Amino acid sequence: MSYSKHIMNKKQILLSIFSVMAIGGSGVLTTQPAYAAQDELKCSFLPQGICDASNSGTLESSGMWLLIVFIINIFSVGIGIVAVAAIVYAGFLYTTAGPKVEQTKKAKEMITNTVIGLVA
Repeated sequence: MSYSKHIMNKKQILLSIFSVMAIGGSGVLTTQPAYAAQDELKCSFLPQGICDASNSGTLESSGMWLLIVFIINIFSVGIGIVAVAAIVYAGFLYTTAGPKVEQTKKAKEMITNTVIGLVA
């Protein structure tokens, strides 16, 4: 490796590290503090209802329970998006298969496995 390529690689590495730090650090500098007051909790990422319920006495209305429900909802949306994408891709494979038996079989298995994964 020549000296100029070695310097160029170092410059690219330093520039990428600086870019990641600048982008990641900007979110830290612009977010709200976690605790605004002793009895009032301000949320910067979570819905305010979860932070408001952090001192609740019952399990169903506690902040931890609402946080778990929030995370499950996010995962449910993600799984739904992946399932729709898998079915669309399998449908594309099925429609473009033509006389190819293997591709048709693969598409049918993909649709079946996606539906089983959603139900289970």
